[in-house]
Amino acid sequence: FWLDSANEDWEFAEEIWKSGRRLYNALFFAQLALEKMLKALHYDKKEDHPLLTHDLVLLVMKLDLDVSKERLADLGEISSFNISARYDDYKYTFRRKATPKYVNEWMNKANEVRHHILSLFGEKK
Repeated sequence: FWLDSANEDWEFAEEIWKSGRRLYNALFFAQLALEKMLKALHYDKKEDHPLLTHDLVLLVMKLDLDVSKERLADLGEISSFNISARYDDYKYTFRRKATPKYVNEWMNKANEVRHHILSLFGEKK
């Protein structure tokens, strides 16, 4: 169920990205998709419940994955795309930050992460 939901979120992120409208939502759904994929991977590898967090770095660390410092930094930035609905000032700042150039860069990075996570399924420690 985690992967099915992640795939739906990723497809929605891509639809928004391609539309060119409200691009900050593409980043939000990309983060959500990666979060769900990591939680699915946790179930696959650890056979127990993943942490209840939106922090992709923490989820990766809990999985004991070998990840470069650069990729961890990217995951930290992508984690920031999960916006808490109650902080209007943060949402406003994030929306201004989500220029087409920024969104293209981070959607491409998120897609790289997505493909890497998918490649890890089925590989048992």
